[in-house]
Amino acid sequence: MRQALFQLERQGIVLREKNIGATVRFYSAEEVRQIYEVREMLTRQAALMIALPASKSLIEELTELQGQYCAKADAQDLRGIHEANDAFHVALFSAAAIPIWCVRCRTI
Repeated sequence: MRQALFQLERQGIVLREKNIGATVRFYSAEEVRQIYEVREMLTRQAALMIALPASKSLIEELTELQGQYCAKADAQDLRGIHEANDAFHVALFSAAAIPIWCVRCRTI
């Protein structure tokens, strides 16, 4: 638990205060919008890096992952939505030949 909190603190997601504990950092609507804009640009760039024509297996994998995401969204399964979204992006970035460790730790 301590290691997880330390990692989240390093990423700026959690704030730790002496004698108070850890709290999740507040993000304004503008900060969230900016985060999603950057994510959209990175995802688009990764998609452009995929060698074309894309293999049938890659298309099938991404289609399956998209289906899983839709099923989780229909079920309003928030954890499942996050996990399906993460799996889709890991597959996408892997297909773009971006090292998977960059995707997992969110650094390049």
